[in-house]
Amino acid sequence: LFVYETGYFTCLLVKKCVQVVDTFSLRFSITAMARGLQYAVLRLPTRLVIESDDGDQGKATHFKKVVVATSHLESAVASRSGQETREHQLQEGLKELTNMLEDCDAAVWLGDMNWQGEMDIPG
Repeated sequence: LFVYETGYFTCLLVKKCVQVVDTFSLRFSITAMARGLQYAVLRLPTRLVIESDDGDQGKATHFKKVVVATSHLESAVASRSGQETREHQLQEGLKELTNMLEDCDAAVWLGDMNWQGEMDIPG
């Protein structure tokens, strides 16, 4: 997934053997720097070892749907810290990924958060 706007971009690279179910790009509602959240829904295999009552072992492959996201939250500039904007972007991204968990098993959000000071994330 590659999003390019106004000379700025973020990307999410996925190995060919991983099944990509869907991709999305959400531009944050408040941004002066064309920032957004890019994410992909991946179908990842999990291998289980199953032991039967008679001691035999077998293997089964199951799949999990996982959302993997990346972003680069608003940067500080000389005229302002951008902290309020980053907090809004964080909330917007968390809401989007939380909604995705209705159909997925897990979500991971990686990226440059540009966070300064303590981070208070609501549980």
